[in-house]
Amino acid sequence: MNGKEIAARDMGEINKAEETRNQRNFIVPPVDIVEDEEDLVLVADMPGVDKERITIDIENDILTIKGQVALPLRGQGELTHQEYEPRDYHRRFQLLEGINQDAAKAEYTDGVLVLRLPKAEAAKPRQIRIESRN
Repeated sequence: MNGKEIAARDMGEINKAEETRNQRNFIVPPVDIVEDEEDLVLVADMPGVDKERITIDIENDILTIKGQVALPLRGQGELTHQEYEPRDYHRRFQLLEGINQDAAKAEYTDGVLVLRLPKAEAAKPRQIRIESRN
């Protein structure tokens, strides 16, 4: 299994479905995927989101990452000018076989989400030793 085997779902379809429920547009966070022998690691940039406002779900081999941006200036007076419209984050990935979903772990620091998806034992590379019959 390699990083290429995590396929991003059609983001247009996801955004359209979510916009039907909520009129705000979503930002698709940029994600880097790094693979080593033990894990696939997803690194997503999600500035402006508090850790408590991030949800990560895996259902039917679909990984969904959502982050709600806290609205600035709310309760701090009357808004007289706005050039920045905060938008929530939303991204989905299709997980293929070889991921131990129950052992997934996430960390969030300074606007960067790091999600570790351990490989299942069957998907980890292994070396076969050659024996001689002497």
